[in-house]
Amino acid sequence: ATGAGSTSCEGCPFPLSTADVGSSSPSSCICPPGTYNDGGGGCLTCGEGLSCVAGAALANLPTSQQQAATSDHQLHPYPEVEPGYYTTYEDPLSVYLCIESEYCPGGLPETCAENSVGIGCGNCIEGYYRGPSGSCDTCTSVMRTRGLLIAIPTFLIPVIYILSLDMSDITTWYKAKNMVPGLVYIALFFLQALAMYSMFSVELPENTPSPANSIAFTLDFRTLLRPECAEFYHYSSNFAAGLVMPLYFAVVVLLTWAISVAFSKYWSEMRIRRCCALSFFGSSYSTFYVSIANLTLNLFACYDHPNSKWSLRSASHELCYEDDWKALMGAGVAGIFIYCIAALVLMNYLIWQAPRYYKHLTYRLATKFLFVRFRTGCAWWSIVLLVKGLLVSVTAVLFTDGVSQFMWINIIFTIYVPLAASVLPWRSHPVAVLDIVAHMALCYVFGTGGFFVSTTDEEKTVVMHRLYVCVGCVAGAIVVCCFLFLCKKYQQDYKAKDMSAVQTELAGQIVFEMKRVVENPIMLTYLLKVLPDTEVRSFRAVQGIICREASQSMSVSCGLDPQKPPFLRSPSNSEMDDKASTAKSQIGASSPTNLALEAAGPWEGPVSFDIGKEAQVSKCERTWCVYV
Repeated sequence: ATGAGSTSCEGCPFPLSTADVGSSSPSSCICPPGTYNDGGGGCLTCGEGLSCVAGAALANLPTSQQQAATSDHQLHPYPEVEPGYYTTYEDPLSVYLCIESEYCPGGLPETCAENSVGIGCGNCIEGYYRGPSGSCDTCTSVMRTRGLLIAIPTFLIPVIYILSLDMSDITTWYKAKNMVPGLVYIALFFLQALAMYSMFSVELPENTPSPANSIAFTLDFRTLLRPECAEFYHYSSNFAAGLVMPLYFAVVVLLTWAISVAFSKYWSEMRIRRCCALSFFGSSYSTFYVSIANLTLNLFACYDHPNSKWSLRSASHELCYEDDWKALMGAGVAGIFIYCIAALVLMNYLIWQAPRYYKHLTYRLATKFLFVRFRTGCAWWSIVLLVKGLLVSVTAVLFTDGVSQFMWINIIFTIYVPLAASVLPWRSHPVAVLDIVAHMALCYVFGTGGFFVSTTDEEKTVVMHRLYVCVGCVAGAIVVCCFLFLCKKYQQDYKAKDMSAVQTELAGQIVFEMKRVVENPIMLTYLLKVLPDTEVRSFRAVQGIICREASQSMSVSCGLDPQKPPFLRSPSNSEMDDKASTAKSQIGASSPTNLALEAAGPWEGPVSFDIGKEAQVSKCERTWCVYV
């Protein structure tokens, strides 16, 4: 009604309404809940990240923190920021999504958790760092020490020196100590994969800390030193420091080698062979390849905001595709090309050239990190591990929604597990089993990750389309692989119309190789000693098959006759000594498969068989003859 005693009521202009019954003034017409007055007489819907009560008006919104302290939200309501979102006083209707909801409590613009600042509350104020719990903790005096990030790695020189002294050649790779690199890699990759949770779009239950934050340091070991507490507070300087870390580590390794050369003038045994230093660097690089790839790729891992802008996942206060980001893009692209692609191509080239140069001792020691972890003919698995690490690292770059990220990771691990189980590439059987078990566990972890992703119906439709494409591609790849495999088997086995000819040829090859063993059984003794654990198990399986089948078809007992012929007895120490030199040469020169990947031609350098003596192996009969 327009006044006292009025007998009629006038309606508010659409979509305005009144908060109570009995309003007597046009000024009582306000915007309904979920909308706000834009100042032009109309009501606009509150967008994502904003909450509007009845009567909310843009004119009531404070323009600074000082004005917000004196304003009364109950009398003069305004669009409020919902928890998990962030706006600025300069543009209060432009909403940013916080990477972690606890960083942004909501309410007024630019409201962040304690000691947090910046867009999305993604940065801590100077003197603080982001701790594992997500809060900004105080930097200690040690963390504030300038140059700490540069000085700490120099303390690794003694460790680098000790590890680079290892000059063991191929004949000692069967030892248990060579399991350590494989175990370290599997454990580290398992933690790095779990740490990827911190880069995915997931929503954990309220007040539940993310375990990924506690192990996020495995993706960037610099965070243990808290570089933002010292000279790398700004993202640009921190990113640049991360890019040069692999080069800096290479300089530290080079410095360690130079120091050993200098001291070798006084003590010759202190000298590190240059090839051994290169192998140590290559081993470290391949082990931490995921960390290195993550450092270069995090510049391109962005997520979108409701206002159509994008922020870095690793630093939400830095906007993607803005001037500051573009200034770093050149360095980021160069880092990807050098650290990810060029390194992958170089290692692949070294493996490809091995048949030609592996006869040289220097080449064997320099490329040891590519061969020592794997069994016969499986050095290419090093490339598989690097490609797997690169595909995992690029997940947050390719996909922004959580479901697609988990799907991508699961596809990678689903392909890897059966491939690893069929090839069994690791030199040690326990390492091979651990590798499969670890990746099966990762399949389960990331398979259940979809329960922590909140999606809209539109996003679900997009994800389903991607799922259909992925399933179709995988099914098609399986069909093509099966077809190619069957074609190859047909070409090899069925081009001979009479299968008995193929079987006769195979039997002849087996008899020929067994005859060589009978003529010099001590060769097999050495062979079983230096072979990878997985291939010794294959020998046992073959022995069991022959024993079982012979006992059935020839009506003989499965086992050894008490009156063993000499070639079935374990050789005595005197026999070992008498035949050592001959056996070593035969292993190096005649073994067609299992000692080292060698090109035809003479070996270079002494080859130790770890029995107290050394043998100079003269030649190799086949191009791929002794491949450990």
